Amino acid sequence: MIFKTLFLQLLPTLVAAAGDFQNLSFEDGLPLNLHTVISEGVSVPARDPKDLIPHWSITIDGANAVNVYYANFLVEGGVTLRENTPLAQQFDGLYSLGVWGAREGINGNRVSFPISISQTGTIPINAQRLTIHAYVTDYEVKIDGQLVQSDSTHTSFDVSPFAGREVALEITFKSGYAGDFEIHGFTSVPEPSEMAMLGTGLIVLGWQVWRRR
Repeated sequence: MIFKTLFLQLLPTLVAAAGDFQNLSFEDGLPLNLHTVISEGVSVPARDPKDLIPHWSITIDGANAVNVYYANFLVEGGVTLRENTPLAQQFDGLYSLGVWGAREGINGNRVSFPISISQTGTIPINAQRLTIHAYVTDYEVKIDGQLVQSDSTHTSFDVSPFAGREVALEITFKSGYAGDFEIHGFTSVPEPSEMAMLGTGLIVLGWQVWRRR
């Protein structure tokens, strides 16, 4: 019983820190009036960003995005909430964010541009790292304007200098980026006192098991 109580107290810290950032993994946006994922080759209806990707602000080539899409393929020149992608399935999610920063321009010339997503929130007080996953490396992560990570696929980077602070988290996909992206969330490392509590619990549990033998 003692060990169970200690474990339940420490479990939130051991698994993940929870702040007031919302929809980090893009799982909160439920498709509206769509019962099946639209297949490639079919016209994709535009949706309000707050319906599909709530809590995030999106800019495309510096302008606020007015449309996002819901489909099982990347939509050229925009942001797509994609269902059951290999990236989402790999990390036990349902959705990932599809980004394609290019489209057909005048006279058939390709036009490339950056796409950014951002959100303001408080990084958990005990947060140590933020983990993200991507299939394409051409992006950068900024916290309060400070570059903290760039050009990596599956990575976890230090956010402890910002722990407990309200900050602006901005992720910019560079011009021409085409691929899926997902945020796994904040994780924490238990404080020494918490590890001591866990160690005490394990000792007590071991003693109880030995005593019953």
